[in-house]
Amino acid sequence: STHCISSAASDVYKRQEEDDAGMRVVMVVPGSPAERAGLQAGDLITEVDGTSAALLSIQDFVQVMTGPEGSDVDFVVEYDEDTGIIAEPIVVTRAFLDG
Repeated sequence: STHCISSAASDVYKRQEEDDAGMRVVMVVPGSPAERAGLQAGDLITEVDGTSAALLSIQDFVQVMTGPEGSDVDFVVEYDEDTGIIAEPIVVTRAFLDG
């Protein structure tokens, strides 16, 4: 079967920093599935498909993100708002990366 890595995983592999509480988004590729799902630089991914992101190495994170094109990956993302830290579920649909 054909598998792909969503651009969110590519960002993690190359451009995210491990954080004690999860994976911190440093950059989101314009036009990517991650951007379409609403991920933004500065967001903290705390959960991936029911697993605490704090327990995953970057390699494990990428492995969890890899799957059939068109399938979904569920995240819990924390970000700062004026009212405090918000935790929000986000779904990213896997797609092939250009380049």
